[in-house]
Amino acid sequence: MMKKIFALFALTLLLGTTTSCLNDDENQENKQSFTASCYNKIYNNGEYKMTAANYVVEFDFVAMTVSVTTSDTELCATAFKVVNLPLKMSNDKGYYFNTALANVTNTAGVELPALKISDFYGQYTGQSLKFSYTVNGDTYVYASYIEDTYAQHSTTVVSSPMGGEPFVWNDASYKITLSTGKVDAKEFTANLTVDNVKFASQMPYPLTGMTVEGLKVTPTATGIQITAESAVPKLKDVEKPEYTLTDLVIDVLPSFNPSTLFTGERANIKFTCMGLPVEASAYVYNQNQQQ
Repeated sequence: MMKKIFALFALTLLLGTTTSCLNDDENQENKQSFTASCYNKIYNNGEYKMTAANYVVEFDFVAMTVSVTTSDTELCATAFKVVNLPLKMSNDKGYYFNTALANVTNTAGVELPALKISDFYGQYTGQSLKFSYTVNGDTYVYASYIEDTYAQHSTTVVSSPMGGEPFVWNDASYKITLSTGKVDAKEFTANLTVDNVKFASQMPYPLTGMTVEGLKVTPTATGIQITAESAVPKLKDVEKPEYTLTDLVIDVLPSFNPSTLFTGERANIKFTCMGLPVEASAYVYNQNQQQ
């Protein structure tokens, strides 16, 4: 039990406000809660929206349950809480839960029979927090913390302007960080960080920590599009105009299917660097897990 609680501390330090206390015999209390700023990606009847929302997550390690409270006027006029969801833990998923139909109340504990929350899936590890759920049978929500890291072994393909076989690099990783503190989706921006990437076989060593900042974020019919006409990347906080990226387009395509939620999301990335057209397919986990 203590091992589980200490594992959770690493997550709460990452995500934000943590509340904890000691019981009479000075052992760690078996309840833990935190508040995380997340982004709701909402799909309804062919329309896609992105909003910002806080999620309050409360763990009970004695009962092995979790309750989640959130508020988003795009989903419901009032804050709502799903309570007493069975909590599980595994080495590969961390803490997670999955319920076909959740018990829903308002923050005062009064049941909300008109609000149906189904297929509620949540997963928490030391590096990620994600949810998916359905509201009233027709609104699908994918919620995640501000940072999505796409695994190593993403495929990066660089075309040759002179023709011939493209250069393929399979060991890069891509991290997308959305802006914080923004409620209006029109104000969202994003940063992209690329690690361990090569754009040509002649490069003596991979680039690591190449970051481009202030990218435009736009909800689309299928996900989120992140763009920049031209962006000067930084390496170790130093601008590198020789690696300027042009015509940058990132299509983030989440899965609204709970069974493929965490292996289904991918980012299709395109840009030009040093005159070379670059395309990358980055998955939340290793691409092999897509099979």
